[in-house]
This record gives sequence, C-alpha cells and structure tokens, in this order.
Amino acid sequence: MNDDLLKAAKNAAATIAAIYQWLEMVEKEGGATNIAGVAKCHAMLTSLRKNADRTEKLVMKPLREAIAKAEAS
Repeated sequence: MNDDLLKAAKNAAATIAAIYQWLEMVEKEGGATNIAGVAKCHAMLTSLRKNADRTEKLVMKPLREAIAKAEAS
C-alpha cells in the first residue's frame, strides 16, 4: 500500500472512530429522547459541521487522490 493511501486511511479511521465516540456519548445521555441527549446530539452535529472543511482537507480529498493514484498504477 502506498504511503499516501495509508495516511489517508488512518485519517479516515480516526474520523470514523470519533463519530462513534460521539454516538456513544449521545446514547449515554439517553439518546435523542430527552433534553440531555438532544443537547449531545446538537453538540455532535455542530462539531461535525464545524470540522467539515478540516475533514475534507485531511480525510476525504487525500483519500480520493490516493485511491485514484492506486487505481492508475
């Protein structure tokens, strides 16, 4: 596996893990069925939106480029 693809895959795995950590925090608050859970959902969605550009730059774009490069080889 080339270095670019490996780096992008690691970033993707870390991003997915972070999303599931947020999900666990929401579920610990009772999910979206009470005020505390809704507040955690709101925090999660706000964080995802705030970091969308960063995720595009560090995960999605490098992953697409590395995949294209690997497929061209």
